[in-house]
Amino acid sequence: MQKTYKQTIITERLKALKGNKTLRAFVDQVDIGQSTLHNYLRGRPMPDHVIKKICVKTGCGPAYLLGLPTTKDDGDIGLKLAEAARLQYVKEHILGVDNE
Repeated sequence: MQKTYKQTIITERLKALKGNKTLRAFVDQVDIGQSTLHNYLRGRPMPDHVIKKICVKTGCGPAYLLGLPTTKDDGDIGLKLAEAARLQYVKEHILGVDNE
């Protein structure tokens, strides 16, 4: 199975969040099964509810985990608008946050 760009980014970010921790310590922190986390680290697709759980448990933002731009200093209004749209999607569909 070939990884998509999104899966590759998420895998890299998960490894960064795991850092020096053992796999066991990290699964305890994020509260998912060890074999499940191992699958995600190998590039298996991750459901939205798991992305949300990992963000809540680690304190990282969904934009970071999904590999979305996290700075506003790119100087390109098109990129800023695209980022805003992606972040809005994450807020609504992954975090369940209503802007009203």
